[in-house]
Amino acid sequence: MNSNDLLSNDQVQSQHLCKIERFWSSFNIPTILNRCRIRKAKGFAAKDIFHSLFSIPFLGMNFFNGVIDNKDIPYGKDAVYEFLKCPTFN
Repeated sequence: MNSNDLLSNDQVQSQHLCKIERFWSSFNIPTILNRCRIRKAKGFAAKDIFHSLFSIPFLGMNFFNGVIDNKDIPYGKDAVYEFLKCPTFN
């Protein structure tokens, strides 16, 4: 029996989010992003948008479900598309 069978989908996602948060804090990812010149241009912080994009595959979502159709994130798809097409970083 798989351990995920005993847990609800929300519990599994919260476990994954806790692991992602520990990874971000232990490797200090926001500082690395800043050193790579990935910064806030306007609106929302780049680290928040990058965190959303980074966590999508670990939560078993695709881009549409994780960003465009997701009502839990405070920014919309326009902010994500602007982040992805920013000319100062790849």
